[in-house]
Amino acid sequence: MLLSVIAAGVFGTLFLEKYYTKQKQSAVKQVYKTFDKVVKKDAGFSESDDIQELNGILEKTGASAIVINNSGVALYTYGSEMPLRQRWRDLVFGFGDDKRYKSEIVEKNSEYNLLYTEDPSAKTYHYELVSELSNDSDLVVRLSVENFKESLSITNHFYAGLAIVFIVIITILMIIVTRKYTIPMLQLASISKRS
Repeated sequence: MLLSVIAAGVFGTLFLEKYYTKQKQSAVKQVYKTFDKVVKKDAGFSESDDIQELNGILEKTGASAIVINNSGVALYTYGSEMPLRQRWRDLVFGFGDDKRYKSEIVEKNSEYNLLYTEDPSAKTYHYELVSELSNDSDLVVRLSVENFKESLSITNHFYAGLAIVFIVIITILMIIVTRKYTIPMLQLASISKRS
């Protein structure tokens, strides 16, 4: 049992962060695919079923998004519009990007750019996907990423505490069980010395 707790801690440290990262990236890409599909059949976001589909995927993934046309008009927004609009201006026109955010390109292809972005002043981390959709509008999807190393550290501390509790319980059980066997043996040894 103790070995299982130690193995879980090691596994968490080595592999969980990579798994978490891949899941978050996959979620952002799934949001993009949904937008791409909706825009191909409803370029103006006028169908309520399409809007509900977009709202559903964004709610499920915990992402926020904005679609802005060439005139700068928001066709669709989910989440806080002002920060998304500001981020759109930063990403599309290059305003302020170097000043406030630290961005790293995770994936770049003909359909979209996926960025890992840190906002040092707010101490927040996001995956951001930027794309030009088939209706010539820009899409910005933003998905918050918890500081995973902190979460992993908390989990490992929990496992360490659990391991200590298991060690104490197992030690107490071993003392109780061995006493049940050693007391009769000591009594027999005492009897054999008297004879």
